[in-house]
Amino acid sequence: MKKHILFKTQDTDKKSILSSAILYKSASPEGICFIHHGTIFTNDMAPTNNSVIYDAIAKLFTQKGYIAVFPDYIGFGVSYKTHFHPYLHKETLARNSFDLLEYLFEKKLIDDDMKIFSAGHSEGGFASLAFVELAQKNGIVIDSFSSSFDKIWSF
Repeated sequence: MKKHILFKTQDTDKKSILSSAILYKSASPEGICFIHHGTIFTNDMAPTNNSVIYDAIAKLFTQKGYIAVFPDYIGFGVSYKTHFHPYLHKETLARNSFDLLEYLFEKKLIDDDMKIFSAGHSEGGFASLAFVELAQKNGIVIDSFSSSFDKIWSF
């Protein structure tokens, strides 16, 4: 199952804005992996606008029994026309994924006891680590994380 998600997050001024993501769900998910994309320069490269790339990546995760979710960063996806992407802005990268996670819990799109993973490459590696730090500060355990796709660190 593939689903486009719209949720609220905060911009660099801490104002509420609409953000977007794409979620791919396997039949019997064992966990969820937040996959943060590397640096992109145009909106057509954003996860919600580039099905060819993200469908292929998601298939690797869903075939193994995981939910794959790809958040658009602020300035891409639904916020493209209203915001410029604040490149490597730690707070908004972290908050965007954290607010997405809370939305998924709230809407019962994922189970409370589901294992959570976070991965990314390039700017996505930075986003992955920022998300993990914010989640842990808020008492949410991220079971494994990576700042590059060559290794996934587990606790």
